[in-house]
Amino acid sequence: MNSPIRMCISCRNRLIQKSLYRFSVQNEKLILNNKNGRSLYLCQSCLLDKKKEKKINNILENKFKVKEFKETLYLLKEKLVNV
Repeated sequence: MNSPIRMCISCRNRLIQKSLYRFSVQNEKLILNNKNGRSLYLCQSCLLDKKKEKKINNILENKFKVKEFKETLYLLKEKLVNV
């Protein structure tokens, strides 16, 4: 059985779903790995790349109407760096 392919919202690369971080938006907040509803995906390289932070912020604010996301992304980055 084939694995689902999803696209990173930042680099737009298509990758296997399991290799991406899944987020959903609820009440204008970004929630990591929520299995309910529509989702957006970020790859690890985009998530850790300082140069892409502004692009990700703009996408989240403008397209997905997320107002509170910096804390969620910061906590995820901390986990990735400390692993």
